[in-house]
Amino acid sequence: MIPVSAGLSRSAKTGPVRSTWLQLASVFVLFLGIIILIQHLSGAWASETSHYPDEPSHVVTSLMIHDYIASGFPASPMNYGESYYIHYPKVAFGMWPPVFHICAAAWMLLFGASKAALLFFVAAQGAGLATTLYWFCRAEFGFVAALGLGVLLLLNPLTESTFTMIMLDVSISLLDFLSMVALLRFFRTQQTRDAALFGLITAIAMLTKGNSNALVLMPPVVMLLTRSWSILKKPGIYIGACIIALVGGPWQILSWSLLKGSVPIAHIDASWIAGNFRDYAKDLLDSLGWTTIALAIVGLFLAVRRARAISSPADRTAFTLAGAVALFFAVVVFQCIAPVPPDIRYVAPVVPPLLIFFAYGVLTIARQIPTRFPLAVSTTGLAVLCLAPFAMNTFAIPSRPPLGFARVADVLMAADVPPNSVSLVCADSLGEGALIAEIALRDRHARHFLLRSSKVMSENEWDPTIYRPQFQTPVAVLDYLDSVPVHFVVVDHTKPLWKADRNLLLSAIQNNPKWQIIKDIPESPVSRHLVVYRRTDMPGTAASGRPNIQINMRFTLGRNLKLK
Repeated sequence: MIPVSAGLSRSAKTGPVRSTWLQLASVFVLFLGIIILIQHLSGAWASETSHYPDEPSHVVTSLMIHDYIASGFPASPMNYGESYYIHYPKVAFGMWPPVFHICAAAWMLLFGASKAALLFFVAAQGAGLATTLYWFCRAEFGFVAALGLGVLLLLNPLTESTFTMIMLDVSISLLDFLSMVALLRFFRTQQTRDAALFGLITAIAMLTKGNSNALVLMPPVVMLLTRSWSILKKPGIYIGACIIALVGGPWQILSWSLLKGSVPIAHIDASWIAGNFRDYAKDLLDSLGWTTIALAIVGLFLAVRRARAISSPADRTAFTLAGAVALFFAVVVFQCIAPVPPDIRYVAPVVPPLLIFFAYGVLTIARQIPTRFPLAVSTTGLAVLCLAPFAMNTFAIPSRPPLGFARVADVLMAADVPPNSVSLVCADSLGEGALIAEIALRDRHARHFLLRSSKVMSENEWDPTIYRPQFQTPVAVLDYLDSVPVHFVVVDHTKPLWKADRNLLLSAIQNNPKWQIIKDIPESPVSRHLVVYRRTDMPGTAASGRPNIQINMRFTLGRNLKLK
């Protein structure tokens, strides 16, 4: 028989566990609601998925994987991917590692291939990050402070902007933080399984984006701060390293080989590193506010001192602060020496550790202030006082206005448009990507083809200073339009990538009886000035029923893509 006491013991254990999970679920739902509200207020739900040049690439690449699986793997992955690119030339598989796009595709298999599903996918990850920060900080700072840190994470402009786009930055912030948590668990338990977990999460992060290569810097920083030299005698540290190298490493080589052919690689020297550090410091100051950053800097120095005073592996506070320092140091150092231009998105993973430093700085200072009030009251008062400038001057909802290309996509997807129709879009990188993503989201059977003027009117690397025109005269442009043939031309009169391309294209089709305007969308707060031209004769395609499309991909693949 089972003793009654044993049953009571199990009940006593399961009660707190169930309560903890219920609390975490409630906090997650709260954070998820905040993010969805931010997305709605920013206009992200009503606009195109092209607020950054990379965003439509992530949308189309995820759709490609979704469609490949949903259609029952109809061809080899390479052949299918090349065919998909010719339809929707914004596929970037390989330029970025595959984890985000595979997960987004799986998400869409469950919730539908739509912009709403993708925004919810990002929101769920953001809520997961804020919930993890809350869980990590609750033991150190208490329920109210931990909840406040989660809310502050969601409301600062840097992370707000990442929640309103289909980008990789929320995924990277979440995986980087989870990697830090797993690393600290290994340092405390020194168990091989915890080291393997750290290696696996780090490898997954690296297979999401190369920025997470920074995570390999964390173990030596934690070791140095806590003087846990005995960890080097544990097999787990080497098992974790092997997982990182064998699982996460190979794709970095592939991505680098593709990127270096198309992306300008900077020369790294002291001035480059100093310039990156200065730019990132300014970006973080603008995002978090000077009072928050000031308290975070104080907390950072106090955290280093506290981590150095570690008493034993059971010293949770010391390891918590050491982990925050390690993640902050790893990301900042890596991004300062990275040979690519700085972008504030790249330092999004340092926001959680900065908030931990802020909380620790506030708590430490509050303990030194003589007062008759309880510590919780004085700490809350000091935090509110420090956050007042942020609330008044820094907090803002990002703006994601429509570009007008969704309306153009409706025109190109009209019922009277024949299958295998070809549309050429002449716009900047945001405009090109917006139209391609909108068509891809609507065209579930790949019946349409799109051409980017930046790919066919000129030949350019990812460098705005390099321009190589492919046509010299309007007659040459008309000959190309006939050879494909192109049925629709979409011209952005507000923001072209190359004015020379737009002017030459307009010289070819304006006042030409073969082409007529079927949609003219004037410039307004909710649209650029967009004009859609349609051929009056609407010629058929080649004898095969397929257009004659060839795309120059020599900068990445080293060859041309041709529709077969």
